[in-house]
Amino acid sequence: MKLSLSKSSFFGALAYGILSFAGVAAQPGRIKKGGGGGCTTTSNSVVKTSPGFGIVNSIDFNLWLDLSLSTSEVAGFYDEAYATWTSIITKDSNGGSTSTPTDPFKSTIEQCPAGIPAVLDDLYICGKDTCIDGPGQILGQAGPQLIWSNSGLPATGRMVFDKEDIPRFINVWKAIILHEMAHVIGIGTVWSSKVSNNEFIGTNAVSVWQTTWGCTGRPPIETDGGSGTAGGHWDDASLKTELMTGYVSEQNPLSLLTTAALKDIGYTGINDAPADATFCPVWLTQCSCPPPTRRNLRSLEAESPNGNAFGNGQAKRPPLSEEARSIANAYGKNALEKAKLPAGVARKSGGLEYVGDKFTTVFIEQDGFIYDVLVEAD
Repeated sequence: MKLSLSKSSFFGALAYGILSFAGVAAQPGRIKKGGGGGCTTTSNSVVKTSPGFGIVNSIDFNLWLDLSLSTSEVAGFYDEAYATWTSIITKDSNGGSTSTPTDPFKSTIEQCPAGIPAVLDDLYICGKDTCIDGPGQILGQAGPQLIWSNSGLPATGRMVFDKEDIPRFINVWKAIILHEMAHVIGIGTVWSSKVSNNEFIGTNAVSVWQTTWGCTGRPPIETDGGSGTAGGHWDDASLKTELMTGYVSEQNPLSLLTTAALKDIGYTGINDAPADATFCPVWLTQCSCPPPTRRNLRSLEAESPNGNAFGNGQAKRPPLSEEARSIANAYGKNALEKAKLPAGVARKSGGLEYVGDKFTTVFIEQDGFIYDVLVEAD
């Protein structure tokens, strides 16, 4: 299976990068104000868990999704993302370790209807649609909350979105879920030990960059966006349309570079087959790109009668305004304060480490683009 998303695709930044998306009319330089928290939609119609939820398996990778979602269509997007990532990550990566989360961890982290199983194995994600501030402005937040002490990989995470915004962005919601689940899994969020001088230094990714693609140097990490927003994506200018950049285009292939990065951050049993082996940055003079390779996908956008996926040409994201950043920071810091561990409680217990009150990522809309701002605790 090759993963190549169509022109309804949209990918953004989690934890350390900017998430951008064009397609919603907005006044230049203005934030679309939220509705103050009121929801006009009905209660969530889909409550479900992923296959094998709660069944401990020390051999295979266990991705346990606990979902409370607004529609069956959104649930289908989670199903597809689950199928993609579990077909790539096939083996247990914590040496068979399990844990029994207890309070205060268990009562502090985000949980959905099924709740964290009595024994935690690999990764639990709570995905929920809820009321935040109505249409526009704050769209949601996401990120890991517990990590495994032995591997540093995420053990629990959350993906929480404003249900009032989903209908407005439904044509790209599938891509949002796929991309953001990758960040909760660890791409861009727990790879800091593999980043040096704005380059990814993991040996597997470097091998793809230098040997498979014939590029000099090492894979570049995005540096745009200012303090607190850069560092969690492949560099836009170099990788253009690859899944884990933040650029919206007609095709967003998952490349061998991203599956290699999963190996570098500690995942085992990585299956490269779902990746698009033909993707290579042929537009870079520093790369030789042996055949078969893709054409410069930016040129495909220029050839499209609609310019890009949203019919408004090759829209460039404007800088995130200080007003928008301030709103995102205020929301995020409030969320972190609510997630704080009680005073005197150890952050490490039972093979787990709590990080849920250290940082979160907040989605905010401005000028028809969506930005993802990393918010850190004071």
